[in-house]
Amino acid sequence: MKKGIIVLLITVLAAGMAFAGFNGSASIGFGVDLHHKEYGFIDQSTNVSVSLALEQAIGSAQGEGDIVASINGSVSFQFDTGAYGDVDVSAKPVYVYASIDSAKIAGADWSVSILGAGAPKDFAKSAIESKYVSYRTNDWGYPNGGGYSAYSYSFGYNAYVNPIPGVEVSYKDYTVGFGINGSYATEGSKPNVLGYFYTPAYEVAEGLKVNAGFAGYKQGDASTIGGSINAAYAADSLKASVASDMGYDLVAEKFNFDVAAKASLSPVALDVYFRNTATTGYAGENLLSAKAVIDLASFNVPVKLTITGKDVINAQNLSAKAEVAVAEPITVSVNGGYAFKKLDAGSYVDSKTWSAGIDMKYACEQFTAKAGAALSGVTEVTKVTANASIESESIIPGATIGLYWADVSDNATKKKTMNLLDKEYGQVYAACEIAF
Repeated sequence: MKKGIIVLLITVLAAGMAFAGFNGSASIGFGVDLHHKEYGFIDQSTNVSVSLALEQAIGSAQGEGDIVASINGSVSFQFDTGAYGDVDVSAKPVYVYASIDSAKIAGADWSVSILGAGAPKDFAKSAIESKYVSYRTNDWGYPNGGGYSAYSYSFGYNAYVNPIPGVEVSYKDYTVGFGINGSYATEGSKPNVLGYFYTPAYEVAEGLKVNAGFAGYKQGDASTIGGSINAAYAADSLKASVASDMGYDLVAEKFNFDVAAKASLSPVALDVYFRNTATTGYAGENLLSAKAVIDLASFNVPVKLTITGKDVINAQNLSAKAEVAVAEPITVSVNGGYAFKKLDAGSYVDSKTWSAGIDMKYACEQFTAKAGAALSGVTEVTKVTANASIESESIIPGATIGLYWADVSDNATKKKTMNLLDKEYGQVYAACEIAF
């Protein structure tokens, strides 16, 4: 009886929240995975999974007067079937997540959050390189999927995994955070401490705005102090910015930093990123990358050129891409690249590898068709890949229907497997996606 009441309660709550606002997508495909030799209903990761989250703010309160206290909370009922990569969640497909989203005391120009001190800000991030962070989990260990995260230097403090309790105070766009916790049960133990201060953006000259801050923390055996600065300039057609995060590791006695700079003046846009600390997937400590985009559309020339240099100090991995609008619905792009230096094992860039490719796209109101091919090798061609697709959103309103030939990831290594020279043909499938 009790079990029935609990199921009924969850059903009633979920039904009441179903149209409160949520987002997500479900897709299914039918075809042949030529690498794993599987067929039937598949998707691009060779498994079928459906996820649905029903969420609604369930509690809020706010006082009245010149100084008010407010709090907001939410609950999420999550239903999952299938698998996320190697993680099987079918054994426990239902779980509930409840949280306090905000709790603060506020006046006309100020506020104090009692939820925590947050984390030092990260001003500088690479606009060129990113890494895939997979299978992030919630409090129950269930995966929430993954996504790409830009390369960046941070102080090393993680406000999500092991936060230091504290408060954050804001006053007219000034932000101060402070946290501390410790124990006196053990003689000589030292507390964990976190502090930071950031200014709003000041206009120090016409068109030039600057904001900065400093931060520091000590947690366990880790201890870092440093600061961040961001300067942005905009005038007429010129836009430019420089951001940097700097920190001194008091334990390793090492100064670390990164710098991200960008500028655009039609028809050229430039991005540069430098980081002096070791970066996962690259051979050396210093990571320098740059990208220039030249778009001649403003001169009525339908050509866009992109020149990219990744890990210029170590790998010297250079590439170029030219995109041409041949006619109104047709776009053709060609690309090529070469990594000049031999790198250590484990690097993301193969030793002295060259690559070349071509892509074509035909886009009209009824459908979009794409096709492409790429070659790569060291001295001779060692890998050939290809792709093709045609999809439409006009056949069934609200759905995307398509036919695809694409690469596929190996189940064990997660690396792309297609190589026509080795008779690894990827997968061919038809798919329908409905998203909300």
